Amino acid sequence: MQTGNFLYAPRWVKSIALIVLSMALITALAVVVYYIDHGGRETWVLVAISLAQIAASGLVIALIVFFSQRDANLTILRGRIRDFLLHSLPNALQILDGAAEQQAEWQRGRRWIPKAWRRTDPQTKVQITVRYAPGAIEAQYLLRARGRVLNLRAQVNMGEVTFSFYFPAADPAEAEERKHQLEWGFSRLIAVGGYRLDTHFSVESFDNQPYVAFFLTRDYDIDFLDDNRRMLFVVNDLALNLRGLLKDCIERGIPTSYQDGSYTPGGADQP
Repeated sequence: MQTGNFLYAPRWVKSIALIVLSMALITALAVVVYYIDHGGRETWVLVAISLAQIAASGLVIALIVFFSQRDANLTILRGRIRDFLLHSLPNALQILDGAAEQQAEWQRGRRWIPKAWRRTDPQTKVQITVRYAPGAIEAQYLLRARGRVLNLRAQVNMGEVTFSFYFPAADPAEAEERKHQLEWGFSRLIAVGGYRLDTHFSVESFDNQPYVAFFLTRDYDIDFLDDNRRMLFVVNDLALNLRGLLKDCIERGIPTSYQDGSYTPGGADQP
């Protein structure tokens, strides 16, 4: 677990540790009390006393560490939310329009990677503008890739993760049309990813334009921010699905934003 502070642990780990140490202490004391007056049991008594000392010391240290670090842990968790929003997610979204694929012949026994396959950040063609307030649990992203613009919002409330996608729609009728057009694009995240989909039509504050918003929400367990593997899967899975969605929008002429020229007022959307 890489939390930036090795003293941090999920609640269930703390509980198990305290229970085990308490049981060890009680058992050791019981052995001492029971055999203290029995001749020939000196070895048992000495071992039990040593175990009781170790358990008592561990219990004291655990109590001090677990409960005195509560405020620091909250700071760490807020920092992990910030890292998820400002580093993990934007880095994953680079695949929306990356560098051209390179080709190299595979050879048996070769363990090094050709330089052509070593990706460097400047090779990406994706531009991301992030709007984020320090200490917030959400961020707004303006993505520019493949000649299109996408508006995305991400929110992380401990284990609950919500991704919101905004597509231009001048009125409720166009909003219903967008829902039908984009139903396939979000189907995998719903069926396989386990997300719940909600939609809403409104004028959004980030540019005062009408949009139909697609909200994808999933409630992971409370230790989501402590599970680096799961966080990596979530951002990679989102990026892969968003890449497919963007490709589908380009091929079918579905508008993605007012800024990229893909939307024409009056419903005459152009590819």
